[in-house]
Amino acid sequence: MKDAGDKTASIRHRDPWVLWLCALTILALVLTVVVCCWPAKESPLPARLPEPPRTVVTNIAVAPTPVPALVATPATPRAMAVPDTLPLRYRVSPMLANFVDRECKTRVTADFAARVERVQASNDLAAVVAILKDTTDGDTVRNEAAKLLARSGYADLIPDLLAILMNPAEEPRFSSFCVQNLYENYATADEKQRAALDGVFVARLGDPDKEVRRESLLALVRLGKPEGKKAAEQWLRDPAAQDVRDIAIHGMDSLNLRDQAPEIRRSLHDTNNVVRIAAMVVLSAWGDTESRSAFEEAAKESHPRLQHAGKLALYRLDHPSPTNAPASQPHD
Repeated sequence: MKDAGDKTASIRHRDPWVLWLCALTILALVLTVVVCCWPAKESPLPARLPEPPRTVVTNIAVAPTPVPALVATPATPRAMAVPDTLPLRYRVSPMLANFVDRECKTRVTADFAARVERVQASNDLAAVVAILKDTTDGDTVRNEAAKLLARSGYADLIPDLLAILMNPAEEPRFSSFCVQNLYENYATADEKQRAALDGVFVARLGDPDKEVRRESLLALVRLGKPEGKKAAEQWLRDPAAQDVRDIAIHGMDSLNLRDQAPEIRRSLHDTNNVVRIAAMVVLSAWGDTESRSAFEEAAKESHPRLQHAGKLALYRLDHPSPTNAPASQPHD
């Protein structure tokens, strides 16, 4: 009994820090058990996103990352056709910008032929051809387009002009321009085309529009065709041909038909001033002294053009050109 009492007494007399250490150890064990057994709440997001695995590359050349398929790769620069949606003036060479612009008020200028000698680019050529064929465009602009195409050596000019001439929707003025341009391009036509042109000129002598008839006669006379001579002599005498008689008179001069002077003198008193002036111009050029009195009469007229033509005719009689023989002495 004495030994048990001694042990108890020794425990009581041990250091207090041992007791506190034991208590803390017990408490830690209890808390550990509680935490482990307590149900955990689910979190909407993890505390930290997992990192992708990393690859350590040593002394290895790594190729560039390829461009994703959905990202467009820049194309190599190259010549592109001008979009048709742009206004026409932006699809042609700068020298044609005003000419093709329907809104421009100076499409054709006095120096146009000098500034635009020819066209070569396909866009330019197509634009000028389109103007030529456009029945809604102006006659002067279309006529200039035909002349520009001729200077440019456009191969289909004659077929295009013939097609335009046959179009009943064309106005008389531009139809006469077509005949004029066909004559001007006669020298470049092949044999088959010339035969076709001859037939067209003859047929158009009977055109209902006087402008077309006049240009057709001029073409035939200038080409020295017998049909031209025949038509000019007929129109010189036909009372119904007064609207084309001045052309017939000039045709006599082109063909040097001075034996027709007596018939032309009858036109010196014509009521049509254009016919009267044409007669004075031709007869004075021929040195026709028998027409002097008619020239003097015209020189006293109040009409400015008649007066000028009469004075000019008298001057020619008084100052004859060495190349002009009197009308009574026609030369071959």
